[in-house]
Amino acid sequence: MDGLKQRVVGALVLISLAVIFVPMLFDEPRQERTTQAVDIPEEPDFPEVSQPGDSSDTANTTSSAKEPPDFKLEERPAKEALPETPESGDDGEPASGEPASETVAASENVAGTSDTDSVDSPDSEGGAAGPESSAQQASASASEFSEVLEGGWLVQLGSFGNRGNATGMRDRIREAGYDAHLQQIERGGTTLTRVFSGPFASEAMAKEAKQSLDEAFSVNSLVIQGDQ
Repeated sequence: MDGLKQRVVGALVLISLAVIFVPMLFDEPRQERTTQAVDIPEEPDFPEVSQPGDSSDTANTTSSAKEPPDFKLEERPAKEALPETPESGDDGEPASGEPASETVAASENVAGTSDTDSVDSPDSEGGAAGPESSAQQASASASEFSEVLEGGWLVQLGSFGNRGNATGMRDRIREAGYDAHLQQIERGGTTLTRVFSGPFASEAMAKEAKQSLDEAFSVNSLVIQGDQ
């Protein structure tokens, strides 16, 4: 009986040891978790933002800044009106391809005209007096046009074969608050009437007026100097 008890006790001891050490042999190594403290900075103090001003004041400031400058200049009255010329056609569109540097058409010689007027004859008092008077008027108008525009900047809005259409555009430009002028030139046997706005004191003022006129009349105008 003593031997049996010793065997049973030994078996229990072995089983207990096996229960303790066998799991330790088959268990994987474990890594200990480390805890790291993170310092969170305090929220910074943001500066106070002032509220925007009244929207009505901003709108008034914007509208006043966008108001175009007044380009109106005093126009010197012409001594004589330009003579009516035969219309080259009913076409009211501006003549195409006019360069900005085109020179003003030369007027007739005033001295030669005065010599012709000094001749006294029965025929000169009739039909010849009309053409001579028209030539004098055209010469005087062209001379004064050159004096008024010399050294200034102009905006050329177009050339018309129909003088009535050119006059209508000139009147609309004046109603818009800008000075406007007409000038007649000869090209290929055709009489054209050019429409100008100005003169302006500087090229920058002329370009500003060009933008306003292009938008108002749907044209593509040119900025030129008055003595060109």
